[in-house]
Amino acid sequence: MVGPSFKAKGGIATVIANFRKYYRSNKIVYLETWQEKHRYFAGIRALFVIRKKIRQEKIDIVHFHVAQKGSFYRKALLSYLVPRYTHYIFHMHASQFDLFYEKSPRFLKKRIRDVLNRADHIVVLSESWASFYRGLTKTPISVIPNAVEVPKEANYDSDAKKNYYARASRRAKRKL
Repeated sequence: MVGPSFKAKGGIATVIANFRKYYRSNKIVYLETWQEKHRYFAGIRALFVIRKKIRQEKIDIVHFHVAQKGSFYRKALLSYLVPRYTHYIFHMHASQFDLFYEKSPRFLKKRIRDVLNRADHIVVLSESWASFYRGLTKTPISVIPNAVEVPKEANYDSDAKKNYYARASRRAKRKL
């Protein structure tokens, strides 16, 4: 599994942390491409170790967690280093990949489509994203919404007089 450190902030890091917590019985090898304190070091290190890790660990499938901009470019570069006998998945978490793609120059749009077409499978978070990516690639696409950890005991009071709406996300203009 390739993506940011599970200790980092953000949605992808949370997804990876959940994989680490709930899929302990599966043999999953993690390769960090981004860390809060060492932003560039982890990505550069990944370039040098990905092939070796695939070979040593006898990895069959590489699962890339991808957002837009730098995240996409890092994973795209790493995907070219995956040996042909190893399959790879692009798990798209980007909340604004459509804007990233639209604002990219023509030559980069072609490269983006090429990278998506090389993947063996693409995972997206919703049907609307599946529709968007189907417009870019012929690669098979699956929809898997992000999992939410549900507490064992709910503190919900059905007789409460007021209703509250709570939202948990990084505070950003695009999320308002």
